[in-house]
Amino acid sequence: MNSYRKRVLIVDGHEKVLISLEKLLEDNGYCTTTSWTATDALRFLRSSDYDMILVSEYLPDGTFEDLLRAARKRNADTQCIITQGNAKGMRSDDHFKVLGASAVVCKYEQQSILDTLRRVMSPAWKRDTSVA
Repeated sequence: MNSYRKRVLIVDGHEKVLISLEKLLEDNGYCTTTSWTATDALRFLRSSDYDMILVSEYLPDGTFEDLLRAARKRNADTQCIITQGNAKGMRSDDHFKVLGASAVVCKYEQQSILDTLRRVMSPAWKRDTSVA
């Protein structure tokens, strides 16, 4: 039996969102590291490997693009899901995929976050997207 828990770096500048996402993912079997800032998240990325980065589109001190580049530099297989605060005003996945993100979700829709995380981390998804 494989006891490896997928490692997720969660980055969001809002404390309530960060705590909520950490609890959601921990309760569903993921190993999480949390960060309020891009600066701290970059430090984590330089010292550890993550299977997934769940990062807010807007951060107080940097951009998700910086984190995505750093993650890809360290481990090309690291996936990234961008979270946004407003489901009605969300940009399309295509906007973020051009930048190298795997998907975009509303940070307040917990079931959607779990579904997207599972889909993006599945071996079938990685095979499907590696052909494109």
